[in-house]
Amino acid sequence: MPIYNQRLYVSVGRDAAVNHFGEDGQMAEEMAAGEKYLDDNGRFAVLIIIGEGYANTNTIAHEAVHAAIDILDHVEVLYCAENQEPIAYLVGHIAEVIQACVDMEGA
Repeated sequence: MPIYNQRLYVSVGRDAAVNHFGEDGQMAEEMAAGEKYLDDNGRFAVLIIIGEGYANTNTIAHEAVHAAIDILDHVEVLYCAENQEPIAYLVGHIAEVIQACVDMEGA
């Protein structure tokens, strides 16, 4: 992802959800999640998983906000009522990335 030079990974579909959540509990295709972690090289990254049947505007926006907050916190960029632009632009960018991945997968 070009903004703030951070890594964003998006995975779409039932297999991605099952790999992340497992088969027990809720049906994997009804789930979505995001999490921050350090990758194998110790670099900060955010992973977003969108299960089948959950690729909708609300879920995409919801996960984009979480990811944007994680990224902005990591790079120590202030976002608040008086400084809304960093989070507004980043949420929009992340939502576009998620939507492109959803479109590629046909979910």
